[in-house]
Amino acid sequence: MRNWKILAVPVLLAVGSVLVLGGCGTASSGSGSATGTITAIGAGTGSAAPDTAQVSLGVTFTAKDRTAAQDGASKKAAAIIVAVKAAGLDAKDIQTGQISLNQVFDTTGQTVTGYSATQSIDVTTKLIDKVGAIVAAATGAGATNVSGPQFSLADANAARIDAIDKAMADAKARATAMANAAGRKLGPVISVKEVDANQFAPLAAASGSAKGPGAVPPVQPGLVEATTQLTVVYRLE
Repeated sequence: MRNWKILAVPVLLAVGSVLVLGGCGTASSGSGSATGTITAIGAGTGSAAPDTAQVSLGVTFTAKDRTAAQDGASKKAAAIIVAVKAAGLDAKDIQTGQISLNQVFDTTGQTVTGYSATQSIDVTTKLIDKVGAIVAAATGAGATNVSGPQFSLADANAARIDAIDKAMADAKARATAMANAAGRKLGPVISVKEVDANQFAPLAAASGSAKGPGAVPPVQPGLVEATTQLTVVYRLE
């Protein structure tokens, strides 16, 4: 009877290590979670001179009779329209905003003493340099309520593209700093996503209480700004 000898042969299992390297930063600079990538958030603001102004012009007329109150407000509103047209506005730039009629009570709040009629006219114009004269013409014609002007861009693409360019540069600077800190080099862009974009126009004009046709309020349009944030993913080399 043969004796069999069984030899145990040890098998070595080589276990390889995988280094997962991602971006690491604050909430403002972003962080990467995929292997060999860095994600950065960049912010940018672009600006441009506004080309459109909007002003709301209104009048309030009070009388004991509701018809008299409404007629009085209508006549003043018509006079305002004539005045702003004479200041350079086209009919297409003028739109009726709101018409309202409310009861007026005595100090006890129980007895109706009259009626108050209000009418407003919304003006939208590209004549930025004439906004002050338009307001003065309206108040000279009887406008008692003036709101605005509010400035905007009919086409905000120029300011938005400027904002995107600056946001992209900001993201690249942040990603480069993170890559250098990790001992790596920044590679090409893998993806870009716009996560937040808005346009806002700082109020940069005097408004309200010009008295008489010769009182032209100073109007400074300032700049309209567009802001954006981009999330940019870069490959590491």
